[in-house]
Amino acid sequence: MPKIDPRLSEIYSCLYRVSLKAVIVVDGKLLMTHERSGWYNLPGGGLDYGEETKTALLRELEEELGLLPRDLQVSTQVVGVGHKGSLLGIPWFNVYYRASVVSVNAVKEAELQYKWVAPVQLKGLELSPAIEHDRNFLLTQF
Repeated sequence: MPKIDPRLSEIYSCLYRVSLKAVIVVDGKLLMTHERSGWYNLPGGGLDYGEETKTALLRELEEELGLLPRDLQVSTQVVGVGHKGSLLGIPWFNVYYRASVVSVNAVKEAELQYKWVAPVQLKGLELSPAIEHDRNFLLTQF
């Protein structure tokens, strides 16, 4: 990893954790993960330094839901971004990608549990603070 300029710690207002999220809808239901904290979130996770975005998203989907690259089709086109959420005092910048699964049976509980959520259910779910501000965007994805 390259040496990071120490001045970075002086510019707090522009620091974000970048998270890549998969928007997967099957039969009018959105795939959500159930975090250990009790919140619901979209599958996906943090982009590591120097990592390609598609590689990172595929890695996260395999870790969280046991989805292998052969089980998925992930678009490289960004369908949305969110930058108002924060989690544990860390601002999050979410980048949303459309993805599809070859079969709903390919989804497994690996690191996280999951749930297929209809729009009416999404309105009442306790979402992660990292994506809570993006609820209205998520409701447009069905």
